[in-house]
Amino acid sequence: MGDLVQTVSLDEQHTVTWTPVLSWLHVDFKANASYLALDFGNGARVRLADDHLLLVWTSQGTLRSARANEVALGEYVWTTQFGKQPLVRTSRVDSVGYYNFLTEAGTVVVDGVLCSCFASGNHFVKNAAWDLFRVYRMFFPFKGAREAAPGYTVISQLSRLLGDFTDALEGKPTSAWTWIWPSQSSIQ
Repeated sequence: MGDLVQTVSLDEQHTVTWTPVLSWLHVDFKANASYLALDFGNGARVRLADDHLLLVWTSQGTLRSARANEVALGEYVWTTQFGKQPLVRTSRVDSVGYYNFLTEAGTVVVDGVLCSCFASGNHFVKNAAWDLFRVYRMFFPFKGAREAAPGYTVISQLSRLLGDFTDALEGKPTSAWTWIWPSQSSIQ
């Protein structure tokens, strides 16, 4: 934690900057995983979980967050080398390990492509929920793994709930109810 990673500002200048890593959100370096590979017009390729969020510019120029598996051919992402580039192809790739961390900015450049730090839901809503964690860290700094971070679990659950809520509003599948209220069949 504390290392600097590359990101891009979301203003009109799209300035490449560096942002500190605050905490791991998900990590398992040994797990087998299947990823969606997204190929863009400049040759950039990023591999992400299906529900990992990207910041996407529509053909009308509107910025939105979208799950990797929802990005349509022809929609644009920001690349550090060539600016906005359209999605031209998708494919599946298998790999070992998955990892995802939270940055101060809520975004990170992965293989030259600007990505959100979050999965499912809405990037902007989830990033706002994690602002609580960022403010908490300013007043109560800590070092070490995320499990040692006071308040991490509460904010993580709030972020997940808000993400699932925004998905539900958009008619997308959500797991919120299965982890908040277990089904009667799972209660012994």
